Amino acid sequence: MSKREILSSIFDSAVAQRVIAITLLLVALFACAGIYQAGISRALLLDSVHNLRPLTVQAGVTFQDAMAVVFGNESGPLGRPVSMLSFWMDHQGGEELDAPAFRRTNILIHLITALALAVLSLQILRRYEAYPGQASIVAAFVGIAWAMHPENISTVQYIVQRMTQLSAMFSLLSLISYIYGRRQVGSNEVRGLFFLCLAYFPFALLAVFSKENAVMLILIFFILEKTIFTDEPRPRRFMSWYRVCVLAALGVIALGFLFSMPGFLEDYQYRTFTMWERQLTQFRVLAMQLQYVFLPDISAFTLYHDGMSLSTSLFNPGTTFLSLILHLFLLGCAFRFRNSQPVFALAIFWYYGWHLIESTVVPLELHFEHRNYLPMMGPILGAIYYASLALHKFKQRTVQVVIRGGVLVWVIVFSFLTLQLNTLWANPAELAYHWYVVNEDSRRSKIQLAYYYSNGHYYDEGLEVLLEGLEQFPNEITMLLEAWNFACQHGLELPYTLEDVASVEPYEYTGDAVSHQVNILRWNLMQNNCGFVEPETFNTIIGKIDQLNMQPQVRASVYFDASGVIVAMGDWDRGFRFLQRAYEIDRNRYILRQQILFAFFIEDFEAADALITLAREEAEKNSWNSPSFLRELDNMQQSARERMASDKGATPAVEG
Repeated sequence: MSKREILSSIFDSAVAQRVIAITLLLVALFACAGIYQAGISRALLLDSVHNLRPLTVQAGVTFQDAMAVVFGNESGPLGRPVSMLSFWMDHQGGEELDAPAFRRTNILIHLITALALAVLSLQILRRYEAYPGQASIVAAFVGIAWAMHPENISTVQYIVQRMTQLSAMFSLLSLISYIYGRRQVGSNEVRGLFFLCLAYFPFALLAVFSKENAVMLILIFFILEKTIFTDEPRPRRFMSWYRVCVLAALGVIALGFLFSMPGFLEDYQYRTFTMWERQLTQFRVLAMQLQYVFLPDISAFTLYHDGMSLSTSLFNPGTTFLSLILHLFLLGCAFRFRNSQPVFALAIFWYYGWHLIESTVVPLELHFEHRNYLPMMGPILGAIYYASLALHKFKQRTVQVVIRGGVLVWVIVFSFLTLQLNTLWANPAELAYHWYVVNEDSRRSKIQLAYYYSNGHYYDEGLEVLLEGLEQFPNEITMLLEAWNFACQHGLELPYTLEDVASVEPYEYTGDAVSHQVNILRWNLMQNNCGFVEPETFNTIIGKIDQLNMQPQVRASVYFDASGVIVAMGDWDRGFRFLQRAYEIDRNRYILRQQILFAFFIEDFEAADALITLAREEAEKNSWNSPSFLRELDNMQQSARERMASDKGATPAVEG
C-alpha cells in the first residue's frame, strides 16, 4: 500500500473519525464561548427585571430567602422553580442584578446543551451509518451548527430565556437517557427500563420545572417510537411502561390542554388579535422560522415583533395559505416516509412537535426567536445527515468538494453572523437603534431607543422618537403617557397636557406596560416635576384606563399607583378603596403593606392591626415569611396596638 492509502485508511477508520469529531466539536465550542463572551453587556431587556424581581426583594442568602425566590416567580403555571434556583445561585445578594454573571451562566448552559445535542445525534444516527465514523462526524457538525446559529443569540443573551435554555438542556438529557434505555430493552429489559424511568425522573421533571412546554417530551418519546424504533423489540414489561408513561401521559396532556381552552379563550380578550388570527399568523411564523434555520437573516432577529402584521384570513396575506401548504406537505412526507427514511421523519416531526404548544392556540405573543431554540435541532440534524449521505453516495471529486465546502461554508457563515450580532448586543444603545431601524412598526423598539437616548442625555432625540410613535398610534394610551412622562422627567417642553390625554377618545391599548407608565406618572406628579394634576383630569384618565381590557395583575398595578395620587389629592378613603380593589385582584404583600401604611396615615389603628394580622396569615400561605418582612410586621403591629391604647390625637408612629 502507498503512504497515501495508509494515511487514508487510518483517517477513514471509525476511531479516527471519532477523534476528529470530538476535536472539532470542542474547538468549535471554545470558539463559540469566545463569540458569545463578546456580546455580554449589563443591559436588562424587556421583562428581565420583572422576572428577576424576587432576587432583589429577597436579597439574603438564607434558606427562607432561597425558597421565596425559587417559588416566587409568576411566569408559567408552575413558577419555573428550577430556573429561578439557578438565578438565585448566580445572584450575589443585594438589590443590584449582575447581568454579566447571568449571561456567563447562560453561555455555559448553551455550550452544555450543544454537547448534549451532539451526544443525542450520535445515539440516533449510529444505527444508520453508511460508513464507519459517519455518525460521529455528523453529530459533531450538528452540535457546532446549532451552537453557532445566530437565531440562538437572543435566547442566550436575553437573560430570562435561561428558562428556555434549561428546559432544552434537561430535555436533551432526558432523550439521551430514553434512547439509551430503549436500545437496552431488547437485551436487558430491567436495565433498559431503569434508564427509561431516568428519562422521566429527574430529567423530564427538571425540564418541565424549568419551562412548562417541556411536557412535549412525551410527544417526542412517541415520535421516536414511530420513527427510529419501529423495528426494536417490545417486551411485555416495556409495553406496560409505554402504555402508562407515554400513551396515557399523552392522553392526560391532551385532556389538560382541552380543559385549558376556556381559559385560553378568556385570555384572548387581553390580546390585540383573536385565536383564529393568531393561528393563521403562526402558519407564516413557522415557515419563516424554518427558513431562518437554513438562511438566517440577522436583521430580523430582535426581541421586538409587536409590529408584525396579522393574518386575517387564509389569503390575507397570501403567504398564509402558501405556508399552510408547506406545512401540510412536509408533515405528509414525514408520515409517508417514516419507515423508509426515519431520520427525515424525525427531523420534521421534531420541529413541529416542539412548536405545538407555543405556536397554536395558547394566547401568547405572536413571535419570539427563543421558541425555535429546541425545534431547530431537528431540521439541522436532518440536513447534515443527508448531506453526509450524499457525500458517501456521490464519489465524483467535484460533487464531494461542493458538498463538503457547502456544509463548511454554512457553518462558517453562521459563526460570522453570530459574531457580528453578538458584537451588536455588547452595545445596548446601538442594538436599540438597530432594532428601531429594522422594526419601523414596533412601539417597543421606539420606547427602548428613547430610553437609551435619555441615558446619553439626548433627550430631544428621545422625545422625537416617541412622538414619531404617537403619529403611528395616536390613541395608544401607553405611548401617550410614555411621551408625556419622558418630557416631564427630563425637563423638556411638554408636547401636550394631561388634559389633552384625558380628552382622547377612545383609548387604544396594545398590552404594553400601561401600569409602568401610570407608576412613572405617579412619581412625576408626587415630585411635582410638571405641576400637579386636577383631580377631575386624573380621575378621567384612570377611569378610561380602567375600561380597557387588561391582565388582572396589570389592573391591580394601575389601582396601586393611582391610589398614591388620589391620597395626595386628599381623598384618603377613595385611595384606600383603590388599594383594596388592587389586593382583591393580586394578593401580594406590597399592596397589603401599603394598605397598612394608609391605615396608619388616617389613624385607623384597628384597621391597621387587622391588616397586619391578615398579612401574617397571608405570609404563611404565600411564602412571604422572610425574616425582614416578619420583623417589619412585628414593629408595625406593636406600634398600632400602642396607638390604640394611647391618645387618639397623637402623631402616628409609622411615617410614610
